[in-house]
Amino acid sequence: MNLNNEIDVDQAVQIMKKGGLKATKQRLALLELLFVNKDFYQTLADLTKQMRVQFAKMSNETVYRNIKELEQLQIVETRLFDNGIRAKFQCDFNNTKHAHFICETCGRIIEIQQPDISPILAQLPGYIIEQEHFELIGKCAVCQAK
Repeated sequence: MNLNNEIDVDQAVQIMKKGGLKATKQRLALLELLFVNKDFYQTLADLTKQMRVQFAKMSNETVYRNIKELEQLQIVETRLFDNGIRAKFQCDFNNTKHAHFICETCGRIIEIQQPDISPILAQLPGYIIEQEHFELIGKCAVCQAK
């Protein structure tokens, strides 16, 4: 399910510039890499390996720092999986409160409408919610058929 309002690299670059980040060759290449693989969360190690094809001296720290900066601007989404932090291009800048189905076999991500969590929040009076992540994890139809 595509909830529309998908953004592209040009829109991400504009948000990045408004947020005070320069559009360096490395950042643009990282954005492009994330955009091309926008249906999957990628490990930071995989991103670094792919970035080193263009930028031989690219370090893990540089990729991590850039991912964190892009995440603060809501250009990138990150999640902590069993094997570390993974990142993906933000699929919808106009609707950052959406949910995902993640196939644990192939890694494909399907964007879904986030359910109303206000009944859950009502059980937490006085608490401050800083982030919401709603994800369903399982096997997609293609992987089940294999």
